[in-house]
Amino acid sequence: MKKIKLPQLREFFFASVDTVRLDAFRMCLAASMLLYFADWWKQGAEEWLTTEGFHISKEALPYHPWYVAPLSPEFLPWFGMLLFGSLTAVMVGWQARWTVWLALGVTVYATLVDQLSAFTLNKLAIAGFLVLALATKGHYWSIERGSPQKQSVWPIRILQITLILQYFTAGWSKAAYGDWLGHPYVFWEQLHGFYRTDLAAWLLREIPKPGWGIVQWLGLIFELLSPALFGFPALRVWGFMIGGIFQILVALTMYKLIYFSLVMFCFYVVFIPDPLLHRIRLSFRGIFSKKKFAGPTST
Repeated sequence: MKKIKLPQLREFFFASVDTVRLDAFRMCLAASMLLYFADWWKQGAEEWLTTEGFHISKEALPYHPWYVAPLSPEFLPWFGMLLFGSLTAVMVGWQARWTVWLALGVTVYATLVDQLSAFTLNKLAIAGFLVLALATKGHYWSIERGSPQKQSVWPIRILQITLILQYFTAGWSKAAYGDWLGHPYVFWEQLHGFYRTDLAAWLLREIPKPGWGIVQWLGLIFELLSPALFGFPALRVWGFMIGGIFQILVALTMYKLIYFSLVMFCFYVVFIPDPLLHRIRLSFRGIFSKKKFAGPTST
């Protein structure tokens, strides 16, 4: 077996690369979280963020040590301005060096203030914004103009590893600690619960029960094989295709998990080759105005 030498490892984690992948991730993650938080805000921001709703008390601190106090109702509009303003600024690349820290802060607060309702996507978004805050900022997909920049590849590697760990640990938990190996209809049963959408109800009537067992096994195999499917460039196209179908199925059949799929797709972006991302960016610049999608003049 070929040994990995220290210079190769250093090159893998710290090589100088274009900023286009991280800039595309920035735009996609901020846009996804804008949609997610807007949906929660529409359902009732007072109950979600202020003392008007149910929240974990200080007495429950041993079980929820990251307690933060909810807002007073009069501060809700100001928090909304910070939340949606910072995410919009990050999405369009305005003063991203500073606004991404603000977006990180409000996302952390919105997650901790209602821990019982926070999803996995909240944690993924926090990890993503933290990486963005610490990394070099580029000017692709930005309203600000600037010269082409290079950055160390370590932020890309962290985001790539995050996606692989998310999939693999989910599959391992199902296989080692769940019922997915012993019961072929776990996914079928889950679709009958709270998360069932109208499309899921129709599919449950139309697809025979053994078919859902096949879907369950395929999903489990995909998650367990994700390190190979996303780790090896030769297999990555299969990871994109199978993972895309997997996430779309989750988004369409499980209530509110469309936002989880959107955030997961953001992490797919950091696996896309730089030349392809540049072609996509230039295609959008051809469709929309150059001012809206201004970036470096050379690629």
